[in-house]
Amino acid sequence: MKQYIKVDLYGQFDDDTKHEFTYPSKLLNQYSFTEATAWAKSISDPRSLHGKLCKAGADCYVIWGNEYGNYFSYITRNSRDSRGGMAMVTFFVERNHICDGKDIYEVLNKLSRKLIVSGDYSNESVEEVINDIAVYTSSKCIPSKINKNTTISEPTYGYKVFANEEELIDILTFIAQEGYASYDKIILAKDGNAKNNIAIQHITSPLCKYYNIYDTQDAQANCRFINAQDSFNITYRKEGFDNAVISCTAPHRNCEYYQIKGTSLVLNDVSKVDVVFTKTWYFDIRKSTDNTCIDESLVELTVSGRIPDRSNRKLIRFTEAELKTLSVVPIIASCPHYHQYEGEVNLTTTNSQIQIKMEPKKLKIRVQFNFDNSISSGLVFMQIDETTKIYKDLTQSDRFCGYRARLDFNNVYQVDIPKNPKPVRDYDYNDYQKWVKWLMVVLIISFVAAVGVLSVLYWSEITSFINNLFK
Repeated sequence: MKQYIKVDLYGQFDDDTKHEFTYPSKLLNQYSFTEATAWAKSISDPRSLHGKLCKAGADCYVIWGNEYGNYFSYITRNSRDSRGGMAMVTFFVERNHICDGKDIYEVLNKLSRKLIVSGDYSNESVEEVINDIAVYTSSKCIPSKINKNTTISEPTYGYKVFANEEELIDILTFIAQEGYASYDKIILAKDGNAKNNIAIQHITSPLCKYYNIYDTQDAQANCRFINAQDSFNITYRKEGFDNAVISCTAPHRNCEYYQIKGTSLVLNDVSKVDVVFTKTWYFDIRKSTDNTCIDESLVELTVSGRIPDRSNRKLIRFTEAELKTLSVVPIIASCPHYHQYEGEVNLTTTNSQIQIKMEPKKLKIRVQFNFDNSISSGLVFMQIDETTKIYKDLTQSDRFCGYRARLDFNNVYQVDIPKNPKPVRDYDYNDYQKWVKWLMVVLIISFVAAVGVLSVLYWSEITSFINNLFK
């Protein structure tokens, strides 16, 4: 962790303005920087920074960023300087890394006491302060003028005023602000400590608060970055169960599902949260005779006494706790024109689909076919599948295979077939073929019966006609 953090003490010491202490690599030359100390090049005289904004005797803070990282400085009077000069403690975090604003505020206070007040310049003393600071990766850095050539033009400064410690911590936390992009450094002063007739620009835009979201192994947010006023969802996963989605609304504070560290919102793993996991089964309900699907909106289901959710494929859910005591559950299914289904299913061996096959009811009817009002068939006994269009036409439209059918007082369906019957195609073609076969059988039987009756009644005339024909 310490490799991302550096510390510098700059100001008036021993009748000179210099880098009094630099951590972890000591600055050997005040005007020549190595690769290890290049980050300190942008640290400037605290007298100039303080004098642009603050009244005499007041403290202030400075924040800025460049290609090396983010800088947070605290400027105060140097109590160990005989001239009463200024000293500036700078806490530096390498680029693409961030710290909590509260940690930064506390570290600057502790470092100022050790370095400015006590003059304790040991690396061990600094490490006592910074060892417990959490550092997070983040692409959100101060939007400054990266790689600006400061030898050609004068640096630009802006300032913000904070009302209290809480507001200062927010400023140190949410450092990525669009309003900062025009400035090389932003000086922060407490309300009342700023001078009149300030020459630098006052930044008055409201602070935009934001969070980078960090997932864990079994928890994932639906976004990677949010503003503080936004809501987001967390999806928790557990093997063998449906995903559990938790809605998190603003304002965001530390809670069971996540911890806030500066601008980092870190999700808690599933082992640390109380999430109710469920497992879902859906039903595949089919007709037993031909395996066609049944309209599930017509089916009434109960599973272990519970009614499934019919809004989406007849789903049934059991919680993780319920499944510890349930294994085999009874199922009852009812549907018009089908026999009631009663069965059971083993939830431990069934993955996600429960298949139910329902047997259609059969209606027993008696039919008599009347041909052109002169010849009628005998009574025909039939069983009609109540789930077919034939049944619907017969019971609701008084039609049978497209012909008029009426129920007489003997509960016999009288089907009138005209002299020149025409095929009717207003129902299922398979049903049509089936009943056409029935009609052909009835017609043949009726024809044979009619020939037999005529033969008996007119046998003598027929034999006499044949004898006379061959004389």
